[in-house]
Formats: sequence, structure tokens, C-alpha cells
Amino acid sequence: MSGTNGERLNRRRFLGWAASGAGGILAAPYVITSTALGAEGRAPAGVKGPVGTASPTLAKWTPLFNGKDLSGWRKTGSAIFKVQDGCLVGTQTTGKGGDLWTEAEFDDFELRVTYRVVWPANTGFWFRHDGRKGYQYDVLKWKNPVAYSGTLYCPGKMFITKNLKESLENRDGWNEARVRAQGDELTLWLNGTQTGQCRDKTLRKGKIGIQVHGGNGFKGMKMIIKKMEVRALAAQAQPAAAKDIPPKTHPDVSKWEDLLKADLSNATYPKGVWSFEKGILTATKDINLWTKKQYDNFIVDVEFKTAPGTNSGVIVYCSNTKKWIPNSVEVQIADDFSPKWAKADKTWQCAAIFGHLAATERMVKKPGEWNRFTITCVDHMIYVMLNGQTVTVMDMRKWTSAKKNPDGSRIPSWLGIPKAKLATKGHIGFQGKHGGVPIYFRNIKIKELKAK
Repeated sequence: MSGTNGERLNRRRFLGWAASGAGGILAAPYVITSTALGAEGRAPAGVKGPVGTASPTLAKWTPLFNGKDLSGWRKTGSAIFKVQDGCLVGTQTTGKGGDLWTEAEFDDFELRVTYRVVWPANTGFWFRHDGRKGYQYDVLKWKNPVAYSGTLYCPGKMFITKNLKESLENRDGWNEARVRAQGDELTLWLNGTQTGQCRDKTLRKGKIGIQVHGGNGFKGMKMIIKKMEVRALAAQAQPAAAKDIPPKTHPDVSKWEDLLKADLSNATYPKGVWSFEKGILTATKDINLWTKKQYDNFIVDVEFKTAPGTNSGVIVYCSNTKKWIPNSVEVQIADDFSPKWAKADKTWQCAAIFGHLAATERMVKKPGEWNRFTITCVDHMIYVMLNGQTVTVMDMRKWTSAKKNPDGSRIPSWLGIPKAKLATKGHIGFQGKHGGVPIYFRNIKIKELKAK
């Protein structure tokens, strides 16, 4: 973590890309772009892109390090970088750190690194670094706030996503770090387990780097790299339905349709349980309200207000309203300020995909204040914006297990159908007075997106 240790980088931009020698090492300062994929870089017939992408054409993996010397790299700062026994080794013995940078720049790509560390250490792999700041795949053990290797760091933002499972890393042996940066979607893995995913527009292109952090507490640390490879990705395609999906801000809904009629005649619910009063939708019991119509590609925009201890939700893609658990996806609403929910599993807190994916940031307001959700559902992708911030992005195709989430955490047993197997069309629902605690909704709008 922390900023670069060396002098300010030269921020020249270059065109094209090239590789030198049989090892394919990048030899000169070039920008690596998705448009630079030549015929030899195309994937064989039948090979698809990583899960969660728009099945881009894949380039071959290209080594960034040739195992012999530091061709294609440039050092800044006081750390020592050298080749030893076929590995790239970075260390510091004086308390002064440094960084090693590719001369090439990269925009949309996948990076994988086989590494081991001599501890104590604070190190990592920069990417999309523009000369002033960049993203970093952190390799560290951090106490406050707690974060372990596989955490995503960005200067000025601290930790964008955090890995809280120290056990994912083999601290005495080899590990594989992996990064996918495609458009504004950033995904990190450690030893095959996803440790973070987010959307962030801070940086679009830049260099890849290796950091050796300064500080007397890290004297003698070593980052040892056996293999470091990159491949370009095609730019992420948007659904034909809408080029601005998901919305970058809460949309203007003044011309959108009301999801529910004032008399609730287009909804199903037991008589007397749900009603609109002065434009506010409330329930008297813990019974859900469902739209009669089923929706596939859409954006639903709704304001909600919690009470102390509220536990509710907005439910999408429900194919069976009588058995909505587990035949749906619930975007959780909770009073995260109450002791019960403040201490709950993060996948049970507000704006999470309940039981499956935690929000990246706590944005819910205190009980009694109005909040705003913009929930975008396009095929298997679900985007949750809460109070101006996109905090949850789910690709249902990654949830192939009924027992474990992609990050290895346990899924509650009652949610026993993998999200990858759910229909991407269904009723929209609102959870009632769960646990006897009220929930309030208003200004419920929907925009259906055109079919692909």
C-alpha cells in the first residue's frame, strides 16, 4: 500500500505493442491495448472469455519477466531488484523502498503472478499506474483496518476491497495472484479464490509495477516472483439494450413508469397487509408484496426508510412467489446501525445480495432518513447503487455452488439453489414487516430495457 517510493514517472504515451525474442518479453515502451490483438493472439475456436466478461477474444499470455534480466522494466527509488535463480527478487535493507515498472502501459487485461514473500513485508503489484497513482494488488498483513493479501488499494481511497481471510495465502510458500481489469470492473483472486470485485473509474490505463515498501519494520523483506504474465482483453461490451447500463448516478425517473399502481391492483398480496398512505408503501405483517408481471432486463428505482432494527429487502428475478426462498435474488435492506445488524455477516447488511455478496461500502442512512436504491438487472448481472454509490455488482454465473460463495464463504443452507441456475426473469417483490419491525417505501419507479 501507500504511494510510490521512487521519483515521478515519465508519463509519455506510446502507440502499438511489441515483443522481443522467443520469451516474448516486452522490450520497449508501448501501450498495450485491446485493439492490438493480432491474428496470432486470438483464442482457438471454442475458447471463451473469463466468467463475467462479454466473452472477449483472448490474447495469449505474454511473460513480463524473462527469467534472465530486467529487460522491459525500469526502477525508481532505493529498493534492490535483481534476477536470482531465475526469479525476479525485490528487497530493501536500509528502510528505503522502491518500485519496478514496466515500460509498457496496459488498459484492459488479465495479470497473473506466481510469488512468495519473506516476511515481515508490505508489497504488492501496481496496475494502471499513471505516474501519480494506481491500483495495487496488496500483499501484506494489515491491522487497522484489517486487510490481508488480495486486497485492492488505491492512493487516496485506501482499501477499495478487502480480503479478510488470512488463510487464503501460503505465507511460507508459492502463491498465485490474479487481476482482471476490464473497463471499470476490477476483480482480484488469490490462489483461485476471488478476494474482491468492484467498479471504479479512477484509472483507465497505465503501467504494471512491483512495490517494495519502505520502513525499518520491513528491512530484509523480499518479494520473489517466479512467473509474471499478462494478456490483453477486448473492451467490455454493453448490452444492446442500453449503452449507459448500469447508470453512473441515480437516474432522472420523472418519465419512468410507476412499478405499482396506487390501488396495488397490479400486485399480489393478502388483503389488508399492504397499502399506500400519502404515497408511502407499508405493510402490517411479515408477508411479501409481488408484482403480477414478470420482468427480465430492467432498472428499478426506489426510496426506502428503515426503523430501528429493520430487516427487509427488494427481491428480483423471483420465479416462484410461494417459494421465493431460494428462487429469487434479494437485495438486502437492514438497519446497519442497530447492534444486531452492525455485528452481522456483511452479506446480511444493507445493499448486500443476501447471503452471497457484501456491499463494498456502508452507505445506508440512520433510521428515519430516506435512502435511494437504483437496482439494475441485465441478464445475469445485478448492479446495486445506494445513495449515489454503486456498492454491489453480482455476476450470477459465478455462483455455481449451493454451499459456498466464490470467495469460499458459506451460503446459508436455506438459500440452496446456485444463483447461476436461477432464471433471469421473474416477479419483483418487497419484503414486509419482518421481525415485527416496519419498512417504508416510496417513489417506486421502473424502466424496462430493450431485449438484446
